[in-house]
This record gives sequence, structure tokens and C-alpha cells, in this order.
Amino acid sequence: MKKIFLVLAISLLLTACGKKTTATITPTPFQKVFDIPLASRPYVSLIPREDGHLITLKIDNIPANISQIEYELLYTAVDQGNEIEKGIGDTIKNVKGSVNKS
Repeated sequence: MKKIFLVLAISLLLTACGKKTTATITPTPFQKVFDIPLASRPYVSLIPREDGHLITLKIDNIPANISQIEYELLYTAVDQGNEIEKGIGDTIKNVKGSVNKS
């Protein structure tokens, strides 16, 4: 009886140490928020002033269902030999067709 128990215990132990299978992970595709045809997409321009101290943000062809735009502009400035990252951001409300923001 002890031999049968010993054989069963060893066989259970060895089967537990068998080859392990790993599950394969398949990525889920990223879903786009908006799918706008190329001809209907907004056109964004950054227009610098001649002296380089002002930039105008111009957005044309804004879809009618857009009521506000949030933007952030980051740039690197040099001050006394040190590079400094600066930026500006804002929310433009009551958007209709196009926007000019200086």
C-alpha cells in the first residue's frame, strides 16, 4: 500500500512540473476618435511675424460640430546661453469656420 501511495505521489509531482504553456497576447486595435475625409479636415498654420517675436495660429475649415479648440504650443528659447522650454496654451470657445489667434 505504501508503494502505491509513493508511486501516485511521485507521478502527481512530476506531472505538475510538466511543460507550461503561456497565453499569447493579441493587441486590440486603437479606435480613432474622428474619421474626417481629407478634403474636410481642418488646415492649421503657424505664421511668424517678420521680427520673430509673435506667431499667429490660423485654423481654417473647422467642422460645424466643433464648438471649442484646446491647443498647446511648446518651444525652446535661448536665454543667456541656456536653453529653456517655454509654452503657451489656451481654449478657444465659440469656434465657427476659422480661427486667428496671436
